[in-house]
Amino acid sequence: MDNFPTVGLKTSLSIGILALALYYLWGDMSFNDLRGLFLVVAFVMMLTLKKSENSLFSVTPQISSFTHHILPVTVLAIGVACFTLFYMEFIRQYVTGQEVDYIVGFLVSGELEVSEKLKYLFETVILAPLSEEFFFRFILLSSICLLLRSKFIGVILSSLLFAYGHEDPVVAFSLGITASIVLLEYMSIYSAIILHAIYNLWIYTVEVFIVPAFFFNDWDFAPSGNIGTIVSIVALAVSFLALLIIKGKEKSIQ
Repeated sequence: MDNFPTVGLKTSLSIGILALALYYLWGDMSFNDLRGLFLVVAFVMMLTLKKSENSLFSVTPQISSFTHHILPVTVLAIGVACFTLFYMEFIRQYVTGQEVDYIVGFLVSGELEVSEKLKYLFETVILAPLSEEFFFRFILLSSICLLLRSKFIGVILSSLLFAYGHEDPVVAFSLGITASIVLLEYMSIYSAIILHAIYNLWIYTVEVFIVPAFFFNDWDFAPSGNIGTIVSIVALAVSFLALLIIKGKEKSIQ
């Protein structure tokens, strides 16, 4: 496929298959054990392939640019997080009658301990983005694109498999589609990792800090069941406005 990185895919695919085989061979391994294994492999690939030409682990010029890469990806991540929370707090709650997951959790167990918050932070913001993007985007998406010679089919199939491995397939599928598009746009796995990490960090912030603050302090000026969406819309508007202002200043200087 034209302009599609191939360096490291064969090695990554074989190691990925071996990791899955070990996971199913020893059934007592947890999902986080498997994530940890992929995390180690991802770090090895980062170190060995970062200087290789035509590799998704090579750092592209866009990666080092805040306004041309980091900020747009941040806005996109918050936008997908906003959709996620809107889906959780409005669509799924009022259409299907299901309760919002994190509010049910806090109602049952109360606020999380500091150790629980740190563990949750590591799992969601570091472990999940690195391991999942390496497997679902670097291995699966890239392999499907190369085998079937179709980026569209690669994006859809890898995102469906990504959704299948998560509790809420609608949320995971939307994130998978977005991460795949970002990877293909910037041609670097780091782009997808940054998107996934920022997305998870925002969801983490809402679930661990913002919602409990409203719920346990009985703040009545906004409904705690919808506060995630409300705050996310504000954050999305502010970050998008900042992006437009910075882009506008850059154009005026040029």
